[in-house]
Parts: sequence; structure tokens; C-alpha cells
Amino acid sequence: MLSLSLFKKLLPFGLALGLLLIVVHTIAAGPEPLVSASIRQAGWEDIKVWDFDNATDIQDWARRDKSSADGGEYQWAVDAYTYTSGAQSVWMVGNVLTATEHVTYPNSLDTWMVYSFTVPVSNEWGTRVVFDWWLDAAPGDTLSWLTSTDGSNFTTVQTESEQLGTWHIAEMVPLSPPGYSGDCYIAFRFQSDGDGLSGRGAFIDHVQLQYNRGYLAYLPLIFKRWPPIPYAPHLYEIHKQPLDNAYTLTWSIAASDTPVTYTLQESTSPDFSGRTSYTSPITAYQVTGKDLGLYYYRVQGNNVWGPGEWSNTQSATVLSWHDDFNNPITGWTVRRTSSPYLHLATAFYRDGKLQTGLNDRFDFAIFSPMIEAPPPPYRIVLRTRIIHLGNELSYGIVFGGNGGTVCPVDRSTAGNSAGCFKHYYRLNAIWGGDYKCQVERIDHHDPEKGGGRGVSLMGTRDVRDKTSSEGWNLWEIRVYEDGFAVYVNGTLLKRINDATYIHEPYYGIFLSTYEYNGATFEHEFFYVDPLPTAATLSEPDDGTPGETNQYLPLP
Repeated sequence: MLSLSLFKKLLPFGLALGLLLIVVHTIAAGPEPLVSASIRQAGWEDIKVWDFDNATDIQDWARRDKSSADGGEYQWAVDAYTYTSGAQSVWMVGNVLTATEHVTYPNSLDTWMVYSFTVPVSNEWGTRVVFDWWLDAAPGDTLSWLTSTDGSNFTTVQTESEQLGTWHIAEMVPLSPPGYSGDCYIAFRFQSDGDGLSGRGAFIDHVQLQYNRGYLAYLPLIFKRWPPIPYAPHLYEIHKQPLDNAYTLTWSIAASDTPVTYTLQESTSPDFSGRTSYTSPITAYQVTGKDLGLYYYRVQGNNVWGPGEWSNTQSATVLSWHDDFNNPITGWTVRRTSSPYLHLATAFYRDGKLQTGLNDRFDFAIFSPMIEAPPPPYRIVLRTRIIHLGNELSYGIVFGGNGGTVCPVDRSTAGNSAGCFKHYYRLNAIWGGDYKCQVERIDHHDPEKGGGRGVSLMGTRDVRDKTSSEGWNLWEIRVYEDGFAVYVNGTLLKRINDATYIHEPYYGIFLSTYEYNGATFEHEFFYVDPLPTAATLSEPDDGTPGETNQYLPLP
């Protein structure tokens, strides 16, 4: 209902213009709790509800896979997997697979779920669909919702990717404006490309088809703003410590505004060209577990008339990145190998560890999440043990690597100047019963065999007295503006005053094989942390004669 104070404010305008016929909808007094299928304002009425907790709900929807690449056999179907109330939701490949924590979707999907109905002439105030959705998709794989009036030509309302497994509650999609009558279609579509990257996919639940009944009233007033969507909230400055990867966002709204929910957008681009959306019933949202990077935020209110205006933008910077390998979402995969076959280089998340392997001889592989390091000074720490014991197998840390439009790189593209990790520093721990190690600066790769070529910065050193032959070892690189230092199990091995690639941001895990086919290593954690800003490479060690500045064909 209209408040008395608003009535008094608008009364003079009404007296000046005369009595006007106004369409009035009651506005909720305040935000409701964040529970599924709870957004009900005066005027909106459920016409059809699908909870997918029975065998008949899914039969109302036309389902088809329009992809020819995967044979067209995958369709949306009910699956016993939901994070909200009830026991089931619909999954985009549920007719073939069963959704569990470990099942991922195939490549080259284009699977649709469509519902059609006729809006009656008696429905003068509009139609909408409200639903819950969940998404875990690789970059380039998308969930979309679309509308149509003829069932052939669909208009995309919104497209989402990635999301990392958060339930979005009570998403609202307008289907028809006030006064429309005739055919109407709502569609959910999931598409995956053929790049081999995957996730758990998309789930839809608690779908409500609603009509707005509305009512008429003659009031001596005129609205100065139509439609009465929420005004732009004010998003407050984000207060956090540089190393914090969890923080709270808060905002305020105009006293006269009564949004039902809020949509918060997060992006690594200031123009929000790529974004993740979150829903909150209150004027706050807790962000947790953010990877290293710079994040931008904005928020808008939503009411019965639709989404409101966007707030101002605020940003937050996360400088630390700690990966304990508990979640495959962190994205460790092969980025460069001298092998002719990418699939021979493997990375698996198992029991809170990352296992990397290369099923080939005389080759190497680099694995990376392609997350940027902070500016120097910073440190990288890796704890690793060898699983497959073989002569002259090795692993280590790479850093100071470049990005590239060609990534991953195998032997056939090793000489491509646009490849990622075409140059970098390499700490190489070599096992042959005991450990020795070396440090090189890789400047380019052999275009025929793919091997690294560059400068030896620390010749081969015996570290058997500082390492565990078959147990865990802690390797550390401290990166400064004027060079870097190498440690094993807390012992300084060498300070190196080479800064050629210090400001290149990418890092990763290296491994190589020798005469025996296959190498497997297990990693417990990989940490990247900033060091105090005043830290520098003290007492630079140029090494012994003949040890540095040698341009060698490195393995």
C-alpha cells in the first residue's frame, strides 16, 4: 500500500493536475528472508510451480540437445542433487548421467529445456518466471535463459559462466509486459565448447510461473518516477587487510526504497565485461576464499517492477594465494610441455594433494593455474615428494613466466612467440637416489624438440644433507626487485642477482623425465605471499667462476 507520508508528499502534484487514473501495486514493507520460492508481493500469483520432486514436473517441458557434435543424446532431466529445499532439481545431462560431486559434463553440449503457454487476455499486468539456479562451468561454457513469443526466435535474457557452485535464489525473468496476450515461451539452455575443460554444470530448481493480477484505484497523485524500480544503492568502501581473502561488502538504500532482494556483481574488469553474480536479502554480503587479484563490485536492488539502478563501484585487492589442493576449481593443468602429446602430462587432485605426472621420456611439463603473482617482493613455497622413483627424474618451481594467446603449448608449437611460458626462471630438484638441484633462466625453447634454452644461474649442487630422499621437502623462492633467493627446508642455497623476468607474473610447477618412462610427484601445498615492501636481495652471491652467465642448451 502507499504510505501516508508518500501520499502527503505527492498530494500537491495531484491537486495541480486533477484526479488521475493510476495503476497501483502494493510494495513489500521490507526484504524477506533468503529462502527459495518466497518472493510474493501483492498482485503476483503462482499459476504453475515446478519443484521437480516428482516424476511429472519435468514432463511439462520440451527437452532437446541441438548439438550435432555430441550426437544429441544429452537432455535436461530430474536428478537427486540440490542445495535448496526438496530432494531433486533438474540437471542439463540428467537423462544420461547421475550428478554427484565427481561427475562433470561432456564437451560440445547445446541442450535446451522449454516451456510454452498462452497468456490470457484477462492477464493485463504482466507475466514472469521466478527460479533458482546453480552453476559450475569452465570459461566459455554457459547457462542462459531465453524468452520467445513464437517458439523459434528466442531472445537471450541473461548468460552466465563459471560461478563456482553458488545457488542463486529467486532469479526473476519478465516474460510479457502489461497488456500482452498470446503465446509465450521460457527456455533454459546450457552450452559447452570443445576445449576439454569442464565442471559439474547447471542445475535449475523451484520454477514458478506467475501472473500479476494488480488492481485499480483513483488517487489524487502522480508519480514522478515510473516504473518505481529501486534507486541506486550506495556501496561503501571495502575495508580489509591486503592479505585478507575474506571480507564483507555493505551498502545503503534510500529511506523510501523497499527492494525485495539485491544483486551483487563481482568482476576482475572495471567495466564488468566478465562477472559473477550473488543474491542477498539484506544490505550486506560476505565474500570468502578469493584468489589473488583485483576485484570490482557493484550492487542493485530488485522489486516487483524489476532490477533497479546500479550503485557506485568499489574494489578490493587480494595479495596472497594459498592452494592446499582441496578443490579442483583452482585450475592446475598443463600449460607447456616438450612432449608431442598434451594428454601425457597429467594433474589430479586426490585426498587434499595434487599429483602431477608425465608419461613420456626425455621431456618436461609445466603446470600452472595462470594466476598472477603480486609485484615483488613476494615468495613462493612448494612442499613436494616423489612418488615414482626413477633415475634423474626432477621437479621444481617456475616463476617469472609470461602469459600468451597460445596456451597450452606442446612440441609442435614450442617455437611460437605467442606461447605462454616461453621464458621463465626454473628451480629444478633432481632425484637419483639423493637430491641435487640447479637454477636456470629459460629464454626460449627449441622449436623442434621443445627443450628450454637459456642461462645457468646456479650450477648443479648436491643437497642430500639438506633434503629427505624419499620424504617431503619444502622449496622456497623469494623474489625481489633486484633478484631472487633459493631455499630448501629453510636453508639458503643461493642469492641470484638476475632481474630479467622478475616482473613477469606467472608461476607453476615443473617436472621432467629422463631415460625411464614416466614420473609422478605429489604436492601438499603451493603458497604465494607478499613480503614486506622494504625487502631486497641482500648480499648478492654471483657464484663461483664459470657458474653464471653461461648460455647453455639446457635440458
